[in-house]
Amino acid sequence: MPTVTLLVLSLGVLARGACSTKFFPLPTAIYGPQVYMWEASSADNICKWMGYSKAGFVRESTLHTLGVSASAIRMTPFEVIKERSTRILVALECLKARQKACTADKDANIGNGNKGKNNFGDNNVGNNNIGNSNTGYLNWGLNNKGTNLRLQPSRAA
Repeated sequence: MPTVTLLVLSLGVLARGACSTKFFPLPTAIYGPQVYMWEASSADNICKWMGYSKAGFVRESTLHTLGVSASAIRMTPFEVIKERSTRILVALECLKARQKACTADKDANIGNGNKGKNNFGDNNVGNNNIGNSNTGYLNWGLNNKGTNLRLQPSRAA
């Protein structure tokens, strides 16, 4: 397999409380000079690459819906995919050996500290956010504040 660097633009946040998995919003790869999204079937391989046992729940979309001119990488077999209809990972939950995936609460939130409905990740406020610490609606990534925001990179400490 060619040399590919996993870039997690939005670093996973260790969940607290009843759910103790890690969520990784908008995982990407650097291959050569380009940044790529991960094709959806790569979820288990990505989690294993980062030292976890397997993927739990994932959220997917298409390159077209993401709205940026990026291609995707399929890990096995290795392939760069440019079709805009390609299913990509928007977020994934990684599990340690024998660990169970988080379950949805009464408001269909998966993760911890979410306030609102249908959030995926940790500490989101609002509805339909995917990632960690988003405030608003329909955001994907980390620390977005607003509506329908995408690809907010992590703020490294």
